[in-house]
Amino acid sequence: MIYLKNLADEYLQVKWIVWTLFLFGYGWISRQDVMTYTQVDQKAINQWDILFSFWGDPFFIFYFFLPVWIFFCIKLIYAESRLLVFIRSKTELGWMRHVFFRLHFMLVVNTAIWLFVSLLLTLGVPYELGWSPWALGESYFNAGIAPVVHLGIPPIFLFMLQVVLLIVFLSCLYTALCVTHLLTARPAIMIALGTVLYIGAIISFKMFPADWIWIKASSYSILSASYYDLHSLWVGLIVQLILIALGWGVIAAKKRWEG
Repeated sequence: MIYLKNLADEYLQVKWIVWTLFLFGYGWISRQDVMTYTQVDQKAINQWDILFSFWGDPFFIFYFFLPVWIFFCIKLIYAESRLLVFIRSKTELGWMRHVFFRLHFMLVVNTAIWLFVSLLLTLGVPYELGWSPWALGESYFNAGIAPVVHLGIPPIFLFMLQVVLLIVFLSCLYTALCVTHLLTARPAIMIALGTVLYIGAIISFKMFPADWIWIKASSYSILSASYYDLHSLWVGLIVQLILIALGWGVIAAKKRWEG
């Protein structure tokens, strides 16, 4: 009950209301773009075209969502760096877990809002279990979902995997920021790292050669790009889970090293 109350209080904060309105506005533009493309191709769509276009939009993820997430990660890390919080957490790993759960509470709220807005955007289009004729056809405009359409896997499973992949990507960024804070405790380095992560993600998406697949942010956050680059639905996810485990392992090793 306490968790549900906290969740309800979080939803009513002004920042989430503003974020919901922004999501709907951007999502509506994305929906209208899909509608325009399908009219050009003269093929029918369904809800999966709207959902995958919104959740796999690299411009939204890297230009808008990523800097907001990095900002809140750094803000929360320093807000929870008070001595009292460290004392209650007992160890750096305990403190890292505390911040992890705080951040993922925000991530749960954001994901729920994003899903709710996404479902609103699908109103008025046909609901089907399989792919639409537009998704199955060859078109310049559906290149964002084309790599995964012909895998023979139900769209609902692939959409769930897209959501999980993005969550793990954001968790990986948090781990990098948190480990850096515990190792350096210097705000300038944290801000520099956050800036590098943000600009690096955009540059990797826009400018990196096609064969630099292992250091492209899209390979780890957008399912269709991950499959296209790494030829697997799972490699991008597994690599990030390994990196997260290594980050936690570094802090555990630091504790043993210090005694």
